[in-house]
Order: sequence, then C-alpha cells, then structure tokens
Amino acid sequence: MPAIGSSPHFGARVSGPRLGHADLTYRSAYLRFEHLGPGAALSSLALTVMASITYYGPAHTDGDISVTFAEADILHTGDTFWNGFYPFIDYSTGSGIDGMIKATEANLATATDKTIVIPGHGNPVSNRTELSAYRDMLVAIHDNVARLKQQGRPLEETIGAKPTAAFDAKWGQFLITPALFTRLVYEGV
Repeated sequence: MPAIGSSPHFGARVSGPRLGHADLTYRSAYLRFEHLGPGAALSSLALTVMASITYYGPAHTDGDISVTFAEADILHTGDTFWNGFYPFIDYSTGSGIDGMIKATEANLATATDKTIVIPGHGNPVSNRTELSAYRDMLVAIHDNVARLKQQGRPLEETIGAKPTAAFDAKWGQFLITPALFTRLVYEGV
C-alpha cells in the first residue's frame, strides 16, 4: 500500500506551526449517477474533501486525534469527547486527565456555535455547548479530586467523599461509574 502522498488518491501537506497538524485531501470519493432507459447517459462526479487532522498528544490514549471538515463545519473529536458519559483514561499509554482537558479545550477552540460535533462515544451528534459542559465537568472533577488528594486523603477516602456527585446523574450512568472515574482522575492528579 503506498504511503499517503504517493498515491494518486491522496495529497497531503503539513501546515501550521504545531507538530502533528496536517491537512489531508482525499480525492477518490465519487458519486455515480445512473440514468436507466433508452439513450441514457452514465456519468460520475469526482469530489474533493478537505480534512484537517490534529494530534493532541496523550489524552484518552496516546493516539488521540480530531478530524475537522471545515467546509461542512464538522468536528469529529474521536475519544477525547464522551458525550454524556465519564470517559475512560488509559494511563498505561501515558495519558491522563490533564491531556483530556487540554484536548477538549483545543476542540472548543476549533468549534463554533454552528459546528456539528461528533464525539467518540455517547449521543452521536453534539455541539459546542455540550462539549463545553463536558470540559467544565472534567475541570471541576479534576479540581475536586486534586483538592482531596492534596489534603492527604487516600484513594478510598477520596472515592467516599464523592467528588463527582454534582455530575453523576448526567455523566455517571454508563460503563465508567463515578467511583471508577474518581480512581482514574486520582491517578492523574
């Protein structure tokens, strides 16, 4: 398989001052119009789709990226946004709560009030308002857990203090329970 840039279907160029930011143009998307009947013509229309890919560094895992389709005003956040759920953070890859917050803030900087935001998990279509609420939840729980840890509280006592309580009804109803999310945040602060 040819590398991106060497295939006639791809054109890639690195732009911007940040390492890991690239623009990728994919040129092999075709629409095919078929007209059936006597004397009908068969034609195809080639499309060019521009996608901006951004790597955040470790956040959810060590391979987190977002994809922005600027012309359509669509942002796919990958697993840096779990819409309506506490996220999993894979510390074995060097990821952490600080990386999740940083990636979410970068996504917010990219999104406008009209941007369609596609999260990695949860309700499949979102927006900047919901993304902002997610960031606010991450920051508040980070601060709550950090405060308890700085007081010298061990993990089990921190979990017992319920630092996620204000958010559990909305965010804590899936695989990552409030207790598990507190453990994940505790490990990273």
